[in-house]
Amino acid sequence: MVVDSSYSMETNDVNNVVKSKAIEVANGILQNVPNTRISISNNSSTKLGMTTNKANIASAINNLTTGDGNDSNIGLEKKQMLVL
Repeated sequence: MVVDSSYSMETNDVNNVVKSKAIEVANGILQNVPNTRISISNNSSTKLGMTTNKANIASAINNLTTGDGNDSNIGLEKKQMLVL
C-alpha cells in the first residue's frame, strides 16, 4: 500500500483522514482476502515489508510524516519492485 506523504498532505489532510482510512482499508483487505500480506510505502521508500500483522501495519502508517517524498509514482515504482 502506498500512502501519500508529500508536503501537500500537510495542508490537504490536517485531520489525518488518509492515515485512518489506509489502516481501515488494510484491515479490511487482511480480513476479507485469503492469503494476503500488505507492505507500507510512502512517496520515497518502503516503510514496512510484507506482513499480516495489523498492529505493525497501523504503526507504520501512523509513523509516516508529511514531506517525506514528493512524488507518489516513486513509491508505486518501489512497491512494484518489492512485489516482483
